[in-house]
Amino acid sequence: MLTALFAARDEIYFSLNHDQMVEMLNDKHLSNLLETPNNGKDQERIIGQIRLLRASRWNSFISTEQSKLLDDKVSQLKEGIERRMLLYEINSEEEIALDRSAALKKQILENKGKLNATVTRFLLDAPPRVTEGEATYNETGGYLDFYDEINSGHRYNHRCFRSGSVSESDSIITKDSWEKEPDYSCSMDIGPSGVPMTVAVKSLMNNGFVAMRGTFTIKYKQTMQAAKPEHCSVTISNKRLIVDQLAAEKITAAEGRSKFAAIREKVKQCYQST
Repeated sequence: MLTALFAARDEIYFSLNHDQMVEMLNDKHLSNLLETPNNGKDQERIIGQIRLLRASRWNSFISTEQSKLLDDKVSQLKEGIERRMLLYEINSEEEIALDRSAALKKQILENKGKLNATVTRFLLDAPPRVTEGEATYNETGGYLDFYDEINSGHRYNHRCFRSGSVSESDSIITKDSWEKEPDYSCSMDIGPSGVPMTVAVKSLMNNGFVAMRGTFTIKYKQTMQAAKPEHCSVTISNKRLIVDQLAAEKITAAEGRSKFAAIREKVKQCYQST
């Protein structure tokens, strides 16, 4: 708007008399510039327009009072920029903290389900066969995956559900495809840590003959998230109040930064806990 005015149409406007120029300045530019919001995303552009206006021939038609209003407007817009930057900083810290917390929770859940396993397959016509390996417990899905190995890396994978049903897959034939095994049922003994300690798979065709037993231990040392501190309810409410006050221009950026600095570490504690 101002660029076109200062260039192509300058010669038309400046052919008017002084009073007409002052009226046009007020109607077309000053009122619009002074009424623009101090918060938002356009502060830099509005400041640039004010500076362009002050650097042009239009400046000679700006009164002392109007000049003061423009100076005040620039200060208010700069303050709006500081508020916007602080709000972005606060929100970015929250997003980073929440992402880290979510990643830690995911890691804790995944590690909790990774187990060392000793699986013994009992055969009717041969000695028991023992496989030392790994197992995975999916708490959300309610099942435990483990395997026994025949030879040359040929694995039979077993999935025992809390419901008692069993599915199996073969590392050579079915690979990642799980098929329900109607001839087996299973049971798990869940330990105090919330993961299976033992499992027993029985053959329904052979009158409850125990086809497999597995014993399990936690593979990784458990990482615990800290419990949420008691101050968190008040701390998060105070943080939201600061954000609301900044957005509503009820406090300056300096006041907001000072208030947030006073609770920043407590806010971090709240986002790092469960």
